[in-house]
Amino acid sequence: MAGEYAQTLDHLLEMEELAIEISVVGSQVWALSLQALCLFRLDRWEELFKLEEKLGEVERRSSRDQLVGGGNCVVISISAAAYALRGDLDQARVMREQAYAIMAGQSGATENWERTKYY
Repeated sequence: MAGEYAQTLDHLLEMEELAIEISVVGSQVWALSLQALCLFRLDRWEELFKLEEKLGEVERRSSRDQLVGGGNCVVISISAAAYALRGDLDQARVMREQAYAIMAGQSGATENWERTKYY
Protein backbone atom coordinates (compact mmCIF):
# COMPACT_ATOMS: atom_id res chain seq x y z
CA MET A 1 0.00 0.00 0.00
CA ALA A 2 2.86 2.37 -0.73
CA GLY A 3 1.49 5.89 -0.86
CA GLU A 4 -1.99 4.88 0.28
CA TYR A 5 -1.87 7.03 3.39
CA ALA A 6 -5.62 7.60 3.76
CA GLN A 7 -6.39 3.87 3.65
CA THR A 8 -3.49 3.13 5.96
CA LEU A 9 -4.94 5.53 8.54
CA ASP A 10 -7.98 3.29 8.94
CA HIS A 11 -5.74 0.35 9.83
CA LEU A 12 -3.66 2.46 12.19
CA LEU A 13 -6.77 3.68 14.01
CA GLU A 14 -7.77 0.06 14.48
CA MET A 15 -4.27 -0.73 15.73
CA GLU A 16 -4.52 2.11 18.23
CA GLU A 17 -7.93 0.92 19.46
CA LEU A 18 -6.67 -2.64 19.91
CA ALA A 19 -3.58 -1.43 21.76
CA ILE A 20 -5.80 0.56 24.13
CA GLU A 21 -8.09 -2.43 24.60
CA ILE A 22 -5.24 -4.75 25.59
CA SER A 23 -3.27 -2.03 27.45
CA VAL A 24 -0.11 -2.07 25.33
CA VAL A 25 1.14 1.49 25.58
CA GLY A 26 4.13 1.02 23.27
CA SER A 27 1.90 -0.19 20.44
CA GLN A 28 -0.51 2.66 21.01
CA VAL A 29 2.32 5.19 20.78
CA TRP A 30 3.68 3.47 17.68
CA ALA A 31 0.21 3.62 16.06
CA LEU A 32 0.09 7.36 16.82
CA SER A 33 3.56 7.76 15.31
CA LEU A 34 2.57 6.09 12.08
CA GLN A 35 -0.67 8.09 11.99
CA ALA A 36 1.43 11.25 12.33
CA LEU A 37 3.51 10.27 9.33
CA CYS A 38 0.42 9.58 7.21
CA LEU A 39 -1.29 12.82 8.24
CA PHE A 40 1.89 14.78 7.49
CA ARG A 41 2.15 13.25 4.03
CA LEU A 42 -1.53 14.06 3.41
CA ASP A 43 -1.04 17.69 4.56
CA ARG A 44 -3.71 17.14 7.23
CA TRP A 45 -1.78 19.14 9.78
CA GLU A 46 -4.66 20.09 12.09
CA GLU A 47 -5.34 16.39 12.65
CA LEU A 48 -1.62 15.86 13.16
CA PHE A 49 -1.56 18.51 15.88
CA LYS A 50 -4.47 16.76 17.62
CA LEU A 51 -2.28 13.65 17.87
CA GLU A 52 0.01 15.69 20.11
CA GLU A 53 -2.90 16.00 22.55
CA LYS A 54 -3.55 12.25 22.39
CA LEU A 55 0.13 11.59 22.98
CA GLY A 56 0.08 13.90 25.99
CA GLU A 57 -2.84 11.94 27.46
CA VAL A 58 -0.99 8.66 26.92
CA GLU A 59 2.15 10.07 28.54
CA ARG A 60 0.21 11.36 31.57
CA ARG A 61 -1.34 7.99 32.32
CA SER A 62 1.71 5.86 31.52
CA SER A 63 4.99 5.17 33.25
CA ARG A 64 8.31 6.19 31.74
CA ASP A 65 9.18 2.49 31.28
CA GLN A 66 6.08 1.98 29.17
CA LEU A 67 7.10 4.84 26.87
CA VAL A 68 10.77 3.92 26.39
CA GLY A 69 11.34 2.65 22.90
CA GLY A 70 8.01 4.05 21.79
CA GLY A 71 7.60 6.59 19.07
CA ASN A 72 6.60 9.55 21.19
CA CYS A 73 9.49 11.60 19.81
CA VAL A 74 8.36 10.70 16.28
CA VAL A 75 4.99 12.44 16.70
CA ILE A 76 6.71 15.47 18.19
CA SER A 77 9.37 15.69 15.47
CA ILE A 78 6.86 15.30 12.64
CA SER A 79 4.69 17.98 14.24
CA ALA A 80 7.76 20.21 14.47
CA ALA A 81 8.26 19.83 10.72
CA ALA A 82 4.62 20.76 10.08
CA TYR A 83 4.89 23.84 12.30
CA ALA A 84 8.04 24.88 10.42
CA LEU A 85 6.28 24.47 7.07
CA ARG A 86 3.41 26.60 8.37
CA GLY A 87 5.92 29.31 9.28
CA ASP A 88 5.69 28.90 13.06
CA LEU A 89 9.43 28.57 13.53
CA ASP A 90 9.36 29.25 17.27
CA GLN A 91 6.98 26.35 17.95
CA ALA A 92 8.94 24.17 15.53
CA ARG A 93 12.17 24.88 17.43
CA VAL A 94 10.57 24.11 20.80
CA MET A 95 9.20 20.81 19.54
CA ARG A 96 12.43 19.88 17.76
CA GLU A 97 14.33 20.42 21.00
CA GLN A 98 11.74 18.37 22.91
CA ALA A 99 12.06 15.47 20.44
CA TYR A 100 15.83 15.68 20.60
CA ALA A 101 15.74 15.58 24.42
CA ILE A 102 13.56 12.45 24.33
CA MET A 103 15.86 10.73 21.84
CA ALA A 104 18.96 11.69 23.82
CA GLY A 105 17.30 10.48 27.03
CA GLN A 106 16.50 7.11 25.48
CA SER A 107 19.60 6.58 23.37
CA GLY A 108 22.33 8.59 25.04
CA ALA A 109 24.91 10.65 23.20
CA THR A 110 24.39 11.18 19.48
CA GLU A 111 27.48 9.08 18.76
CA ASN A 112 25.47 6.05 19.92
CA TRP A 113 22.41 6.79 17.80
CA GLU A 114 21.29 4.36 15.12
CA ARG A 115 20.38 5.86 11.77
CA THR A 116 16.67 5.77 12.69
CA LYS A 117 17.21 8.36 15.43
CA TYR A 118 17.77 11.20 12.96
CA TYR A 119 14.34 12.43 11.95
